[in-house]
Amino acid sequence: MLRRPRVGPKPGVEDLWYTRDAVVGPLHPIDGGGDGVPSPAPPSDVERFEAQLASGSLVIDHRFEVRARIGQGTTGSVYEAFDRTLDRLVAIKVFEPGHPEVAAREAQTLARIRHRNVVAIHDYSIASNYRYLVLELLVGRDLRRWLNEGPSVDEILARLVEAGRGLAAAHAAGLIHRDFKPSNLILTNEGRAVVIDFGLARSRSSRPLAGTSDSVVRPSRDSSSGSLAYVAPESFAEDDSDARSDQFAFCVVLWEALTGENPFSGDDPEARHQSIVRGPGQPDATVPNHVARALRRGLSLAPSDRFASMTELLEAIEHPLRRAPRRRRPLLAAVVVVVTFALGLGLAPDPLIEQAVSDEPFNPRSTAAFIRLDTAYVKLAAKDTAGAKAEFDKVTSLILKLEEASPPYCRFAAQIEGFADGLLAAGDLPMGRILYTRALKFAKDCDAPAQDIERLEGKKQSSREAFLATKRHEPEQCLPPPFAQSYEAGESFQWTDVPTR
Repeated sequence: MLRRPRVGPKPGVEDLWYTRDAVVGPLHPIDGGGDGVPSPAPPSDVERFEAQLASGSLVIDHRFEVRARIGQGTTGSVYEAFDRTLDRLVAIKVFEPGHPEVAAREAQTLARIRHRNVVAIHDYSIASNYRYLVLELLVGRDLRRWLNEGPSVDEILARLVEAGRGLAAAHAAGLIHRDFKPSNLILTNEGRAVVIDFGLARSRSSRPLAGTSDSVVRPSRDSSSGSLAYVAPESFAEDDSDARSDQFAFCVVLWEALTGENPFSGDDPEARHQSIVRGPGQPDATVPNHVARALRRGLSLAPSDRFASMTELLEAIEHPLRRAPRRRRPLLAAVVVVVTFALGLGLAPDPLIEQAVSDEPFNPRSTAAFIRLDTAYVKLAAKDTAGAKAEFDKVTSLILKLEEASPPYCRFAAQIEGFADGLLAAGDLPMGRILYTRALKFAKDCDAPAQDIERLEGKKQSSREAFLATKRHEPEQCLPPPFAQSYEAGESFQWTDVPTR
């Protein structure tokens, strides 16, 4: 196939890492250096280490002869070294003093993944006053430099699909990369695509890895860091991301590799979010139609509109005739939810669309909340009431961190009733009646019209009577009073009414 020049971003400082065999790219914490990122080592420690390296006498643990520094990042530096015991070259990543859990987390992350498209870890240890990883030494260059060589569209697709398999392997191991970008993909001289830098990875369960902390990360306003340009919109706040966030980043990288341009613009989270809402532009004619369709879906604003997994996305890219049917997100503005016990008809507007078109100031927390609310509606439409309730509780947790009676707070208040109607229509009477109580609380906070309060009171009473009717032949239970006194983030929000006789 005809090769054509790439028109991509100019190489930046992070490209200089790969002078020979970079293993771990520069760690760019999305929040620009927030909690959980080690402070720089005292100059004396760095100078002593570098002085030993310059003298040619630096040996770690009487085993690794350090030869040259091949990279430097926020949390440490990467060196080429010779392993005396196994008679081979390796890469040593030395972490600077401070927050040892960062080193332990990356070591545990890599140890859980064994795949040809993910950098391999050989060892992790502590020497003197620093911690270090022993990693395979990759002979090659990062994606951006490789693209400057002018590979064909077919070659780009082949290599990026390999990288996608590396991400899929991480997901299968229960991990999310959270910082996939061109500098974190190495194309080796032997033709292998290898995903590197798992310094920000975390468990898909949202629980930190054993012995580590899992601090909040947010996109930096400095787009030159290379993170904001690839981060998924749901990560704009301290919100739980999942494997579909990696999928979004992968699609941005592949789009950029194929077209030479990032599909979205914006140098700060607000402008970036607005661009993502508008959607990507039209790729040039050299991009196969089925690939363009797959990328557009992977770049959807709502995670629920993307592919269910990286594997499904890769299938759509590799085999256009085997594309899995897209799960349509219902146009909730036109969906009529029929309440099963004569509570009337309710209309539920699309919360994500309302959030996107609102003219209020950008708020990353409310943005993440309404993206999650959209996912909750999708799960509800699929009759996954347990998943819908879990998402809705996470939304509530985010909303309660906002100013009471603020525009996004009250827009969410208007959504609770419709969601409760949907739960009742799905047969979840207990949770539906709980949400009517919650809807009343929010409605009063937002000074809702008297007729809205009266309607909610009526639905609450009717749902309570229906619930009690189902409990007449069951032993009485002592239930907690409605609405706990505290509304701190992290509560389960499973509030329950006390039955009255």
